[in-house]
Amino acid sequence: MEDLRAFAIGPDRYTVVVGYDEKSVVEWFKKEAGISEEEFKEYDVSEYPMDKKVQLEGCPDKPSFVTTTREWMKDVTKFPAIAFWTE
Repeated sequence: MEDLRAFAIGPDRYTVVVGYDEKSVVEWFKKEAGISEEEFKEYDVSEYPMDKKVQLEGCPDKPSFVTTTREWMKDVTKFPAIAFWTE
């Protein structure tokens, strides 16, 4: 988990994706989301702090709660993976 990094990817509303390096995370995201190289020119990519507190909403068992990306992703075993969406 220590080697993982998070990246905010998007043109306006950001998808936070966790992986080992920016290049593989971006390529995985483009493929999963079906985004072309041309479309991706409108996207920004920036590193997102793994330990920044974030309020998540919409989980069935917890409608709203505060956590960190690191804590939220602690049980995930396959990366890259989408953590959450943020604005």
